[in-house]
Amino acid sequence: MSILFLILKTIGILILIPIVLLLILLIFPICYQIEGDFDGKSPKAQVKVSWAVIFLRAKAFYEEELNFGIRIFGIPIYDSRKEHWSVFGEHKEKDKKKHKKRSDSKKKQKIKKQ
Repeated sequence: MSILFLILKTIGILILIPIVLLLILLIFPICYQIEGDFDGKSPKAQVKVSWAVIFLRAKAFYEEELNFGIRIFGIPIYDSRKEHWSVFGEHKEKDKKKHKKRSDSKKKQKIKKQ
């Protein structure tokens, strides 16, 4: 008898999980905003998409090149712009600039000490 209840419990959980996920998708709205402009020279466009208010946000914009960023709970997960920080690490070019600034400041300190 307990084996039958265990099987029914497992089937109930497997049915309940997709239903709960579907309800979450239906309850939390997906918001989107699209803007565009063309001044005769170059097109500009911006797209913002968010789900569950602040849970997931994505932003893409095009001015001279396509850039985009993704945030979860306001924490930047990925940003294609070189000057912005993200969880996956800073961009290589920015790392080189930081390293160069550090080495320049060390050289200045050595000169001041002498």
